Amino acid sequence: MFYNCSSLTSLNLSNFYSSQVTHMNIMGHPSLTSLNLSNFNISQLVQVNNMFDGCINLEYINLKNFNEISLSNYWSDMFNNVPNNIAVCININNIKNKIYPQINNKTCHIEDCTNNWKLNQKKFVNGTNDCITDCSDRNLYEYNGECVSQCPNGNFTDENNITKCKCELEKCLACPTVALNKGLCTKCNDNYYPMENDPLNLGEYFNCYNEKPNGYYLDTNDTIYKRCYHTCETCEIKGDNQFHNCLKCNTEFKFGVITNNYFNCYQNCSYYNYFDNSNNSLLYKIKNIFNV
Repeated sequence: MFYNCSSLTSLNLSNFYSSQVTHMNIMGHPSLTSLNLSNFNISQLVQVNNMFDGCINLEYINLKNFNEISLSNYWSDMFNNVPNNIAVCININNIKNKIYPQINNKTCHIEDCTNNWKLNQKKFVNGTNDCITDCSDRNLYEYNGECVSQCPNGNFTDENNITKCKCELEKCLACPTVALNKGLCTKCNDNYYPMENDPLNLGEYFNCYNEKPNGYYLDTNDTIYKRCYHTCETCEIKGDNQFHNCLKCNTEFKFGVITNNYFNCYQNCSYYNYFDNSNNSLLYKIKNIFNV
């Protein structure tokens, strides 16, 4: 249904008219992080084969009004490849025979779907179906976004945060065992950030840096190091082909034109009126084009 919607992260399906729908197969997408299907009427639904298959980044699903009574042709892979620690808002009595067995012991469940069900701070308690916001409420420790009775290696954070386990890697706030031998994280620690298009990015696992790499700037909105315009060796804001916004030019782009308090960087100055290299920095200036 939503095949190839490569940038899709959420869907508002609140006004779907679904009371006559009989099949809801293969509706998922790997970019989705949330789904609210509380208004779905599935009274005629008979098949949900692979319905959420491949929603590998799904954080929560609202299935509050799902009732499985009509699911006569039911397949067991409805939640295939969905993360084990997703949070699901449900009415267990309505889905206890066919849907509930699939998500029991792999998700946390809740019946209160208020506040748009924004459970970004929820913690998954191993071996239970509890959704809680603070592991310390259960005298448990937080590790990789889950609540555990004992920290791996017995290590804790500093005295200001003794309820959270240390990651084996200082740069990681979340550090799954599967990524340790690659030195990767699933969430960066404070003052560490991932880098876009980093060759070390492996899906949900990525590297974290505490120093800005050459050719990148820190995007504070997305808290990620993003690429400067390709002519820049260093920059502090995004650039484009009109305003490169370089602080320093790449070596092959040695001619700098001042624009908007930053440099546009070029390989030659054949298009410009005159230059001034009196400061021995090969700083080329131009009149009547960039108002400099």
